[in-house]
Amino acid sequence: LASVFTTAIALLIFGVFALGMMNISLISGHVESTLEVIVWLEDDTDREGVENIGTYLKNLSQVTEVRHVTKDEGLKLLDQKLTAGDHDLLWTLGGENPLPDFYVVKVADSRLVKGVAQKIAGLPPVEKVDFGQDYLDKLLSLLYWVRMVGIAMVILLAVAAIFLIGNTVRLTVYARSTEIAIMKYIGATNWFVRWPFLLEGMFLGAIGAAIAAAFVYFGYNALMQQLIPAVSFIPLLQDKELLLQVSGVLVLIGTTLGGIASYISLGRYLRF
Repeated sequence: LASVFTTAIALLIFGVFALGMMNISLISGHVESTLEVIVWLEDDTDREGVENIGTYLKNLSQVTEVRHVTKDEGLKLLDQKLTAGDHDLLWTLGGENPLPDFYVVKVADSRLVKGVAQKIAGLPPVEKVDFGQDYLDKLLSLLYWVRMVGIAMVILLAVAAIFLIGNTVRLTVYARSTEIAIMKYIGATNWFVRWPFLLEGMFLGAIGAAIAAAFVYFGYNALMQQLIPAVSFIPLLQDKELLLQVSGVLVLIGTTLGGIASYISLGRYLRF
């Protein structure tokens, strides 16, 4: 039972960690694909200056899309975002629109966003440039540390599972030492003797992995049913076929861990 449940816990954490990494990668990819550079122009920029900066942005090789938003359009977008159209934001501001014209710029590669933003920021009609690279960097940094901590935990628990399964097999070997000696005396080969113990370790690992796979599959589905309606604006993994593949990989890993534990135990404690 200790071997089975240790294996189950180790692989459950591995499964949760794997699905969490998939979702974080999906979210970071979505953030990268929607990453935009907002180029705010000086309020007193004339129409010719606005058009010139737009032409310059469109001619940049790294830029894939340029969209001009006038100050009136910007106020409408802000009104929809802040008040959902229930109040007159312009009236609240005293009838004056404080927003300048701005451009929304999309870059082909998220890694180039910072360089493009710095290049645009130096232009005379540009007041300031906003971009989400800082948020992306923080997300990627969080992703890195989550990955490192998860890998460390999985390794520690996998070692514990191998140790417990190996001890279980070793106790079985000691309990059957007389039968093993008789088998050797009448000509049994080493592998003929080892196979039952290897199968026992693989069986223990497979049972623990099956428990973990069941928890991962049904638990994740139940969690997504509750979570997705509340955070519909965040892309989350919902592919049941991929979830089945993850569960299958857990069973395969558990079976392999059991076989490795048995092999190590037999190689260390059986001298034929």
